[in-house]
Amino acid sequence: MNNEISRGKELSAKERIKRFDKMFIKISKKLRKLNESDQTKMIGLIISRFNYDERLKRRKFILDHEFGRK
Repeated sequence: MNNEISRGKELSAKERIKRFDKMFIKISKKLRKLNESDQTKMIGLIISRFNYDERLKRRKFILDHEFGRK
């Protein structure tokens, strides 16, 4: 999956949903194995990563818009 993205291949919405579902299941299984304190830390890390990715996407969109790129 990651190789497809790194090669510049865009994933369709259906493929992205499927990929998200697989990752969510993997993360859920790992979280269940951790104690409560570690679960809280892991959830915080996941949320931080998601927010970071969203900020990067927004920043790229703004820069592309300012410089007329597509």
